Amino acid sequence: MSNVNVIEVIRQRVIDAANDPNNAFSPEAWDNHIRIVVQFSKILANKFEADLEIIELAALLHDIASLLNFEWVTDHHIYGEKIARHWLAELNYPQEKIDQVCHCILSHRGSLKIPRETIEADCVASADALSHIANFPSILRLALVSHKMTLKEAVPWSLNKIERSWNKITPEAKILVEDQYKAIQIMCAYII
Repeated sequence: MSNVNVIEVIRQRVIDAANDPNNAFSPEAWDNHIRIVVQFSKILANKFEADLEIIELAALLHDIASLLNFEWVTDHHIYGEKIARHWLAELNYPQEKIDQVCHCILSHRGSLKIPRETIEADCVASADALSHIANFPSILRLALVSHKMTLKEAVPWSLNKIERSWNKITPEAKILVEDQYKAIQIMCAYII
């Protein structure tokens, strides 16, 4: 199977997982997060001359475990790596590239500070964080709806997530969302 087809097969599997009625994050997970991560990943891949194919696959799959099982959220990077490894092997994707995609998935978590050993991993982790800041309402929705928090709980939780996200973005990429980051700080100061 050609690599273009692998990307399309994976994209469809992720969209199907987002649309599954058992997905606790709702179908909005595709439009409000994963699709945006893919877009930012491509921008960063071009900026840093990184491997676009590795980045696109990792961006598509970085949160797959969370979509498939809400109980895996805390360790979604670990379960996601296993799912990605299985799906990509099933599609006869080259082992060396599977390893690269899986490294991006494992190291995308800002809260765990897993070392990112490649520019591709930096791009995917940064894109994930850029998505959180660029689409802050989806972070509030995550806290309020998926995690069932009150507004009083959701705002500090969301701000903490935004701060972790900001800290994991490569310095060169921060310019893409700097204005939104500052606006979130100002807006939330009036709520809490």
